[in-house]
Amino acid sequence: MTETCSFYLKSKCRNCKFERAPNSNYCHLHGILQEVSDDCSGKSQKVPCFIDGKHLVSINKIRSHIRKCSRIRDIAYELSQPFYFHNGRPPRHFLKIFEKLSYLNNNGSIENIEFYPEREKCVKNSDISKDKLKYIDLLHFKCEEKFGKNPHFIVNSEDSYHSGLNRDEVQAISIARESKKRLKISEEANITNYENSLIVELGAGNAVLTYWFVKEMIDEKETKSKNKIRCVIIDRESRRKQLEKTGDFISPLRLRLDIESFDLGSLLSICNNKSENESTARKGMYSGLGSGKNVPWIITSLIDSGVWIYNSNSNLIKNRCEAEKLSTEEIKYILDGLSNGGGPDISKIEEVILKDFVANPVKEIFIISKHLCGSGFDLGLKVPIKFKNKMHRPSKLRVIMSPCCHHRCTFDQHCGLDLLKSMTPYKEYFTNFEECFEFIATISSWATGANDWKSDFGFKAKYILDSCRYVTH
Repeated sequence: MTETCSFYLKSKCRNCKFERAPNSNYCHLHGILQEVSDDCSGKSQKVPCFIDGKHLVSINKIRSHIRKCSRIRDIAYELSQPFYFHNGRPPRHFLKIFEKLSYLNNNGSIENIEFYPEREKCVKNSDISKDKLKYIDLLHFKCEEKFGKNPHFIVNSEDSYHSGLNRDEVQAISIARESKKRLKISEEANITNYENSLIVELGAGNAVLTYWFVKEMIDEKETKSKNKIRCVIIDRESRRKQLEKTGDFISPLRLRLDIESFDLGSLLSICNNKSENESTARKGMYSGLGSGKNVPWIITSLIDSGVWIYNSNSNLIKNRCEAEKLSTEEIKYILDGLSNGGGPDISKIEEVILKDFVANPVKEIFIISKHLCGSGFDLGLKVPIKFKNKMHRPSKLRVIMSPCCHHRCTFDQHCGLDLLKSMTPYKEYFTNFEECFEFIATISSWATGANDWKSDFGFKAKYILDSCRYVTH
């Protein structure tokens, strides 16, 4: 049997499947790592950068590399965005980088850092038993009894074919039309108050959903005579294709932020305060950025790790105490230096905010998303809950979200843990509730990863996770 490459692919939770190169444990592609490491020894050894594994650097030059690493640049650019919620701690997807920078500080020994990616925990086949699957059946029955039938097991005869459109566009249209149907039951389906409406898409990607949602919800005959609809696009990745810019009926604001870090409250505050001017609005955009505990985590982490950081007077910031005394303007200066070339000019984003949002009240807000993966959906649900008290009164709030990738849900961020825990006696099947949750989340991947009896169990697990979220919020 042909031996395969032993390089572990973290994104796919398995080893590389390519055939090994002669006299190597790796394929020709991943063998580069071994060759580079074997040619060097001691402090000259080259290793993957622990912040971005695509970079190979000498182990004695790690600190100088970190200062100019493109991953640090992207992190600093995200932290310099308006309406970033600063609390001194990194969002979940940056925790591993934060931990490794902290390790570098606490140990002072670069050689002891684990440069290669860790294996993620996976539920093994040996952990799946008939009793545990019976538990899924029991829990699914309880959820259907309490919340109604699982939509997957209800036959839908509606034709979803749309010629000339890709799958993402078809999904976006179906979500927009379903939203319109539901709104039509209680009131006027179209958006009529263009000037005071706001659409926020979370995890937007190319903003396909925003484009088709607005297109479905407006009366196109009246768009030319009315103001454009303000749309805020939240996505932590940079995108070449930005569909919101192609719609004549959309006034877009794209922010490169994680959902967890988006401060919707500050945005609504500068919109709904009629006495807001340019000076106070600029402060409002960065209301969470300041001295003390609100110093961005990347600045304090780099300083603690021995990476040189300078203020606007070219003075070296020696420790965390000096960093916590920095003014907001000094912090912005440092972030600008770290994020140089990381994305569009921040000043242009500020101009859009001043032009379209300041002192322009929001009376109707739609928070939408299409297929947010795992815990991203839970974070998206928390956004309107956390900041609803900042809304203009009277006003309307509508949340229209479509979940995805339930196997990526995390125990510490799922919205429905309390309800899920109270539904059935899990102790008969699992040693603790976290193990129970991880099992349900893993089984949910069978909905799309299997075609036999496992598929039904996958859809049951997805329904369990979703229905508990629904009732909690």
